[in-house]
Parts: sequence; C-alpha cells; structure tokens
Amino acid sequence: MSPVRKLQQWLDAYVFTDKQTARLVCRLIPATCPFARRVRLFGRVIDIPPLCKINPVYEQLAHLRTRAVAYLDPDRSL
Repeated sequence: MSPVRKLQQWLDAYVFTDKQTARLVCRLIPATCPFARRVRLFGRVIDIPPLCKINPVYEQLAHLRTRAVAYLDPDRSL
C-alpha cells in the first residue's frame, strides 16, 4: 500500500475527541479551495484551475474539516 493511500485512510478514520484539535483543523484547512486564479496578461485572460483538485488527499482533508465543524457544533450538521 502506498504512503498516500495510508494517509488517506488515516484521515478518513480520524475521530475528534477534543474541541482544541477540531478548532485547529478548522483554522488550518480552508473551507474552499483558495488557489483558483484569473490572470490578465497582455490583454488575454488565463484561468488557472484550483490546484487542490490535483492534491491526492484533498477530498479527505475537506471531509476532515467538515467533521471538525460538526464536532464543534452538532446542531449545524443536521
């Protein structure tokens, strides 16, 4: 099994047990992918897609953040 796959499985299986860790995850992982850009150069527009889409653990990080938010505010996850 590859190291990336092991990391993906670990992130999927992580369970929050304290609010401090959940808050840290919410601060470190952005709610949206911040890397998409539109660049104007010499009268042309170049769209740079979000680079997080090519990150092999992006989905796991997004779900981890969602679980952290749900842990901090269980009523919000309904």
